[in-house]
Amino acid sequence: MKVIFILKDQSEHEVNFENGQTLLEVAKQAEIPIHSYCEGNCICGSCHVLIENLHDRLSPISEQENDALDNAIGVTPQSRLACCLVLDSQLDGLRAKIPA
Repeated sequence: MKVIFILKDQSEHEVNFENGQTLLEVAKQAEIPIHSYCEGNCICGSCHVLIENLHDRLSPISEQENDALDNAIGVTPQSRLACCLVLDSQLDGLRAKIPA
């Protein structure tokens, strides 16, 4: 299964993932430049990404994730935190843009 990261320069990087990995774990393993100041603990909002597709397949945003998004810059209705987004086969082909 694959996820596509879109970087600031609009370059796209297709990366393999396994069920149960978070989007942040996949990005870090593939050396995608993404911040994670709280090391994936859903506190700081620095791993903010914009999801471009498959919105109807995403798990609902938890209260903790929603609170952490308050710390992120440029939040939109497509915003999620990479540390909170657990990947599975339903999200094969997910496109995640890293805004900063």
